[in-house]
Amino acid sequence: MRASEVLMRAHGVLRERGWGQGLMESADGRVCAVGAIRLAAGATFCAIYTMTDEQYLASETARDYLSSVIGGARDVDWNDRQRNVGKVLAALDCAASAALSDEAAE
Repeated sequence: MRASEVLMRAHGVLRERGWGQGLMESADGRVCAVGAIRLAAGATFCAIYTMTDEQYLASETARDYLSSVIGGARDVDWNDRQRNVGKVLAALDCAASAALSDEAAE
């Protein structure tokens, strides 16, 4: 699975489940950016121990792209500082575009 695909799916996961802060996945199913990325890569309950090596690598590569878009900040901390989901969705979109561009050049 490519990072661009994970990031585009993560956008959909956030829209579908709702955005959360403070936890990767809340009791009512809302997720933060990292939780959305992990679920998009194939995790269950945002837990890395439910992922295959391929899924984990795809999620970590996607997180690297997100980190580069948000200025190198830790994505978990950055998510929790945001005031609205729009910025999170926009960052996922930008990260997906960057990943897609790099993948096309491969």
